Amino acid sequence: MGEAADFFVSYTSADRAWAEWIAWQLEADGYTVVVQAWDFIPGHDWAHEMQHATTTAERVVAVLSAAYLQSAHGEAEWQAFYAKDPRGRQGRLLPVRIEEVEPPGLLTTRIYVDLVGRSAADAQATLLAAARGARDKPAEEPKYPGGQRPTASAAEAPRYPGELPRVRNVPAHPNPYFTGRDLLLAELHSRLTAPDQSTRRIALTGLGGVGKSQSVVEYAYQQQADYDLVWWVRADQPTSLLGDYATLADQPPLAADLRFGQDVRQETAVPAVRDWLEHHQDWLLIFDNADDPKTVAELLPRSTAGHLLITSRTGVGWERLATPLLVEALAPDDAADCWSPPATTPSGCAARRASRACAASRRLWPPRARRSATGSTGAGTGRPTNPCGGS
Repeated sequence: MGEAADFFVSYTSADRAWAEWIAWQLEADGYTVVVQAWDFIPGHDWAHEMQHATTTAERVVAVLSAAYLQSAHGEAEWQAFYAKDPRGRQGRLLPVRIEEVEPPGLLTTRIYVDLVGRSAADAQATLLAAARGARDKPAEEPKYPGGQRPTASAAEAPRYPGELPRVRNVPAHPNPYFTGRDLLLAELHSRLTAPDQSTRRIALTGLGGVGKSQSVVEYAYQQQADYDLVWWVRADQPTSLLGDYATLADQPPLAADLRFGQDVRQETAVPAVRDWLEHHQDWLLIFDNADDPKTVAELLPRSTAGHLLITSRTGVGWERLATPLLVEALAPDDAADCWSPPATTPSGCAARRASRACAASRRLWPPRARRSATGSTGAGTGRPTNPCGGS
């Protein structure tokens, strides 16, 4: 990073797509921006780069989400700018809300930019008006609210993250307590987007419960802005494998292209879906719990137009179909987050997901290693409450 930037974008890894979209809009409007995804160069010291960004940038955009409000790093970043402008007269701290969350503590004193539920064009106008310190009055007369809202697009800019893939069926929501797998998620993104097309098929292998499926869920949500279609296939049983795959034929835009009538047979739908995928791009196809490579081999598109992820407890036999990537148990330092009491304890469904998520890592590390990781001298009681890499 060179001279001081106009804006530093503060975000968590779960909101990278939003951070990049915001940074793009600001730079397109003439501002200079520092964002970790673009400006923190591999091999450099992360802490130094972050210190430089927070001390030299004029203003910060804090990307507000549930994950961000639980991030200690995120809190430290926006507080650095709050301290420079405690009364908010210089506008150094610009919160941008991307999820239905209520800013806590000192953040409640700042008026935030609300992008929740807005179209891409509306969100862009609102963001830039806030950056300029201008009124958020549109340039043209607002359209009659009873009409349809046009779909905005930009040929070269990143797709607006608020617009979900047109076709999607990921069976779980992103877990706000997910942790410990940032390197794995970065590796997936690096391989799937690499110029070498042979890396666009990945088989995540490892012991049951180590976090393969949850990591893929997190990846699908983090990178959803990159895809028009994200389709999850339950591959553990032949009926669900063929059924989930064939159901794609009923989804737009496949249905419009294939023009099948009702009650189309699986024998007809399956090869048609595979052929459609081979001739289209911007899709992510996920085969979950595919323990026999032979069962999915005939379903895999023969081109690399899109991206393919497979989770499996079988570590052999994938070499001809995909690039194997072993998912190992968490290191003790990361696993310690599972066994140590968190600053805030989730409740209800979140707590149950968290407990299941840490169970695998808890089983895979012996009691002595767990005591060392948590600093405990006893065996410890109770269930973990922070997930480390999924369930």
